[in-house]
Amino acid sequence: MGRIIVDEETAEIIGEYKPKLKHKHSNIAFTKFFYHPMENFLLAFVFKIGEEMDRGNKITIGKTFKESFIESHDRTLEASKLLVKSLVEDEVLLRIGRGRFFVNPFMFAKVQSAELSRLRKEYREAECTYS
Repeated sequence: MGRIIVDEETAEIIGEYKPKLKHKHSNIAFTKFFYHPMENFLLAFVFKIGEEMDRGNKITIGKTFKESFIESHDRTLEASKLLVKSLVEDEVLLRIGRGRFFVNPFMFAKVQSAELSRLRKEYREAECTYS
């Protein structure tokens, strides 16, 4: 969606300006997160997942991971379990084994942009296997 151009005299909409976005560097490794530094358990948890996930977008979220995280955020282990459950329900995480998750590469990725399509294909196949 762009900006609407309005005739100032008649107040009629006369057009729309749509900015064109270009990516200068298509092969830069990235982790795509928008994180506000305010104290927010969900965002902080997702940010931690982004830091800890491997290059294949997989992560082990066991008791140790949860305990180390909740200590610094003054929450309970049960709160972190419920959070993981909600992230699975919202399809941010795909459970691929006991305590092992595939982070949805359509939302977050930690790979070169050239590898992203392969990772997304792998995720779709895992969805069929584990769903």
